[in-house]
Amino acid sequence: MSPRVFSAPGKLMIAGEYAALRPGGVALALAVARRLRVTLTPAPSLRVTSALLGLDAAPWPTGDPFIDAALVACPPAHIEISSSLSTPGAPKGGLGSSAALVVALVGAAHARRGEAVDPLQVLEGALAAHLKAQGFRGSGYDVLTCALGGLVASPCPDPPRADRARRGEGPLAQGAARLPWPIGVYVGRVQSDQAADTRALIQRAKGADPTPLAAASAALLDGLTLARIDAAQRAFEAWDAAHRLGLMTPDLQALCASARAAGLVPRVSGAGGGDSLLLFSHDEGALAALLDHYRARGRAAERLTPAPGFLEEPV
Repeated sequence: MSPRVFSAPGKLMIAGEYAALRPGGVALALAVARRLRVTLTPAPSLRVTSALLGLDAAPWPTGDPFIDAALVACPPAHIEISSSLSTPGAPKGGLGSSAALVVALVGAAHARRGEAVDPLQVLEGALAAHLKAQGFRGSGYDVLTCALGGLVASPCPDPPRADRARRGEGPLAQGAARLPWPIGVYVGRVQSDQAADTRALIQRAKGADPTPLAAASAALLDGLTLARIDAAQRAFEAWDAAHRLGLMTPDLQALCASARAAGLVPRVSGAGGGDSLLLFSHDEGALAALLDHYRARGRAAERLTPAPGFLEEPV
């Protein structure tokens, strides 16, 4: 058997922060061009190599909860992991590296078992493995986006996916759907000066009713317009201020102000507290100019386009 390569994209949340964890809430997220790749080669024992994670032909189980959950049913092989989802020396950008990792690994395990690499079957296995690795917490929107690709809407079912996964119930992906990207809407991202601790932020916001955020997110399902994106961002800012959560850090506030001054619509991606700020515009040139402005000042900034989900790549 020759080596085979499988990959999954990173993701960025557009809407659904906090509300997506409750039944009736919905997450809206975009799969991006940066990818995580897994090279699968037959071997006498199951071993994993990843420079990013400090693993050099490490025997399974490796001690990494995401790798170990994803490869629990993988026959002997050498797995090599490479990724463009993070930049050395820079804060993480909220691109969902653990979700992309689990999706690609579960797909590789399917292939090693000689099974057809069906994206929907891979998705179910990846959701179960990722939720288990997180202690059965989270909405699963990140795995859904990395597996399906493009613009993905992920409603939270009742009971939530984490509870269903804990009980071994399925299907877990039910209700998720790919949506068309709107014509004439351009998007980029700029990285904040700090990484966000999503678990800590969720715990901080536990007592705050996310209903205003849920309403703003649901409105985006009727169309990803700049007016609705702006409304979702302003609802987030008002909610954060009302509950004094500190999700809009000074750096995020400054980035939002500079984006608005340039005529763009900013949108915090995910839980706030750092990571990435999305930038939306109908003017492709204005977006490019603002991204250049940020890069000239040492920021990680890039144009985004919807990317395909999990796939096998040619070797």
